[in-house]
Amino acid sequence: MAEEQMQLEEAIRPLKLALMKVYVNSSTLLLPTWKMLLEELKQTISIMPCDVVTRWNLTFDLLEYALDHRKAVDKMTQDWDLGLRKFEMGDHEWVLVKQLRDMLKILKDATLFFRAMDHINQVLTTTSLDHSYMLPIRTAVSTAKKTLNQYYELTDRSEVYQIAMVLHPRHKLSYFKTAHLWRQFR
Repeated sequence: MAEEQMQLEEAIRPLKLALMKVYVNSSTLLLPTWKMLLEELKQTISIMPCDVVTRWNLTFDLLEYALDHRKAVDKMTQDWDLGLRKFEMGDHEWVLVKQLRDMLKILKDATLFFRAMDHINQVLTTTSLDHSYMLPIRTAVSTAKKTLNQYYELTDRSEVYQIAMVLHPRHKLSYFKTAHLWRQFR
């Protein structure tokens, strides 16, 4: 188990570093320079969203904003006077940020539009096996899939959830039949 954890940490390390670089660029200490850069680039003056570790939807918002403002982020980190050169993002890191944003968008859309967990599970499974995504993204997605499945499985066992599904006009007993859980609950 410890070796698996070490492998996981090593595989997602590039992703963590890229996220840290994006997050550092959202500092309010740099706000006056940020606003001047946006003005110079003829972009709407705005502030980069804050990220909260436990809220992946805010991570999506941050990454979406960073990608939309890539020129400004790059200019900020290239300015020697600001002391941010060590946070300069390479093309490889921007690809990681874009791929993570794309994955989080699927989750955000599903949450906003109440899509079924089955869709999320299918997308996470497909992505975790899709070699067009870089290893850190596939590893992070695979870990997210395992975590979601743990909680999803607990939900299925909850009596309150089972009652809610049976009382739901659209689902009734069909959910349990299609999820192959019917035998457990008869």
